[in-house]
Amino acid sequence: MLNKKITLTVSSFISMYFLGVGGTIIGATAKNIGLSPYQIGIILAVQNTGFIISVVVSGSLSDSMSKTRLLSIGSFILAVSFILFYRVPNFLINSILMFFIGFGTGIYEGTTDPMMLEIHETNKNLYINVNHFFVNIGSLTITVYLIFLSLNWRKATIQAGILVFLQSILYLFLNIDNQSISRLSLLKRVKHITKDLKRLVILFLLTVFAVGLETSTIGILTSFLMDIKGFTQITSKIGLIIFISGIASGRLLIGYISKKFKLLLILMVFLISSSFIYLVLFFTDVGSFTYPIIYLSGFSISVLFPILITITGLIYSDMSGTALGLIKMGIPVGGIVIPLIISILTKYWNFRQSLIIFPIIGIIGFSLIFLNYKSLKKSLLVKNAA
Repeated sequence: MLNKKITLTVSSFISMYFLGVGGTIIGATAKNIGLSPYQIGIILAVQNTGFIISVVVSGSLSDSMSKTRLLSIGSFILAVSFILFYRVPNFLINSILMFFIGFGTGIYEGTTDPMMLEIHETNKNLYINVNHFFVNIGSLTITVYLIFLSLNWRKATIQAGILVFLQSILYLFLNIDNQSISRLSLLKRVKHITKDLKRLVILFLLTVFAVGLETSTIGILTSFLMDIKGFTQITSKIGLIIFISGIASGRLLIGYISKKFKLLLILMVFLISSSFIYLVLFFTDVGSFTYPIIYLSGFSISVLFPILITITGLIYSDMSGTALGLIKMGIPVGGIVIPLIISILTKYWNFRQSLIIFPIIGIIGFSLIFLNYKSLKKSLLVKNAA
């Protein structure tokens, strides 16, 4: 059982690594492919559509069928899509393939976390944090591999496809011993959700904020450093690597030291800390301390999303896949809405002023938890005692 648990855990980490690759592939290859800004927008929207559909469906199915079979299906879909992506230079065909890349990664996102929560009886938050640490590693690897090393992107996607296909075969031979199947029918799960809608909406909004902070910072950081701070292209990219390193190290460290009963407090501390750090980063002149502040900004938001996953999985332990699938719809929403708000604000304010949205998000997130702290804590205590 121990060896099987280790194999399932490592397989999950590898899957999340390729989720990171799939989520970053357009940003890393768009210039090489020759996509216009309009085409990039369309293809990302198609990818997010596939992801949203998949993460909800696979999350719900993971409560009632074999998680490893779902992951095998997701791996096969992703492998074929990677291998065929832009093999034929037809935008419509490749948009369809990007839909399936989003769909395959959505199965990973919707299924691996419920699997980790089930197979690990202790240190659940640690394993969720490490799981999402590998998403950052995947994103960072494909970026360095394709942009900094200027290597053949087609070869890279084919190599990724072959590895993911092997992962698909591996999942066919794996299973979770005594996998818990939800005793709640789909109808009962829907009724449970409607009765508990307020709490799920809060968790969904917090997910939007957590993901929005991370993806928006990645999107604007190099521009901010070059336009406002006077950094060069190279030094601004170093800043981006430092930010991602802050996220990765934070997920490892805090995941290791956190305990279940402290999750809400950790979430509140990191949300309010991120507000202060973003204020310092974007609105003060810290001179030679810019890189350390960038690192701290990544560190301060690193655990927000993984902790939300753990909290949701603990509260809805009898239907974790369904609940996680619903709040994870906030991943693409956060990646779209927050950058859109920044874009709108720049029409009325200058670029630097528009960045006030970052500390505001942290304060709103903190307030949401503070105002609902007793209810959330009670739900966690009841489930942990059960």
